[in-house]
Amino acid sequence: MIRYSFLFMFCLLTLSGKTQPLSELVRLALQENPELQALNYDYEALLQGEKQVSYLPDPELSAGWFLLPVETRLGAQQVRIGATQAFPWKGTIGARRAVALGRARVSNVEIARRQLQLILELEQAYYQLYALRADQIELDNSLEVLRSWEQLALSKVAAGMTSNADVLEVRLRIREVEQRVANLERATVAPRARINQVLSRDAETEIQPPASLELASLPYQKDSLLDMASQAHPDIRWLEAQQVVARQRIELNELDRKPSFAVGLDYILVSGRDDAMPVNNGRDIIGLRAGMKIPIHSGRFDAKTREEELKIAALEARKTARTDAFAKRLAQAYTRYEQARSDYQFYGEQLQLLGSTIDILESQYSSQGNGFDRILQLENQQIQYQRKIIQAIRESHLAISEINQYIPR
Repeated sequence: MIRYSFLFMFCLLTLSGKTQPLSELVRLALQENPELQALNYDYEALLQGEKQVSYLPDPELSAGWFLLPVETRLGAQQVRIGATQAFPWKGTIGARRAVALGRARVSNVEIARRQLQLILELEQAYYQLYALRADQIELDNSLEVLRSWEQLALSKVAAGMTSNADVLEVRLRIREVEQRVANLERATVAPRARINQVLSRDAETEIQPPASLELASLPYQKDSLLDMASQAHPDIRWLEAQQVVARQRIELNELDRKPSFAVGLDYILVSGRDDAMPVNNGRDIIGLRAGMKIPIHSGRFDAKTREEELKIAALEARKTARTDAFAKRLAQAYTRYEQARSDYQFYGEQLQLLGSTIDILESQYSSQGNGFDRILQLENQQIQYQRKIIQAIRESHLAISEINQYIPR
């Protein structure tokens, strides 16, 4: 009789050459995903903002002519040309640069946040696809076993040791398993399409996960991981980066309260007099100017400062809420892992006992020709236990993928 272990190893060796490691798919996703590419462009665009605020205000040039010339002792003023340069309070330009760079840092952390989300989505779809493929392998193994039982039942009917009901019953089981295999194949469409969507390629592109996985292992203890996540998780860094920008805006707002200055130079073209020849007749005029812009409506600056302070407080509350959510999700993920580990051990032990029972009943049926229906029941139960182990392995990896979301990177 063909046993499960032999067939499982055969399928494993057959598929091993086509296996696509999860790490390779993650690497491709981080390179090819259009959402990440768009976020990178957003970040680079925001970096350009720092260059836009790093300069003094543009100088102002003016020109005018006198429709009614102003007569002076040295002649009539004909044309005025002026230039003015404004100067903000010391440190204002640097503060504006800091705000621009702070906004870019927020965008940069947003990239890290989205990377984590995409990795989780990719891993969840990958392990779901693994479980479906592994289930298919188990059911294919089951079909081989059932067909061997069909042949044995036919030989017993031919020898007059049993009725044709045993053959019909095993054929019913074969048809049921074939239908389940077909259903599993249809179920692979959704996770495969999701993986290919993350990778930005055709939804029908084949994805081949490994035929077998071991139970996942825990990377960190829950308490130590929570401490690290509350300080370095991209969600926390994203909120902190926004707080930094808010403080920088307060600093800039305080500088905007200060006066700004301007200096200017005027040149006036003077036409000489014809009716007299005074000393320096027709001499042009050059004048220097200085000005000051004084913000006198302080209410708007007070409101801006208060606005940014409230934003900082709101972001701090969100940090606390996010840390609390981390603790809850980590607890759920660790519980999920422990349940998967417990199921894995339990169903593994059950399979050993079940295998011994089937061997005994097989021997009895071979010699006496009875107990066939009980054998088929136990074979079906064995399939269920094999699939429970696959589900436990999948659940352990899904739990670890959730836990990995809180490991600093």
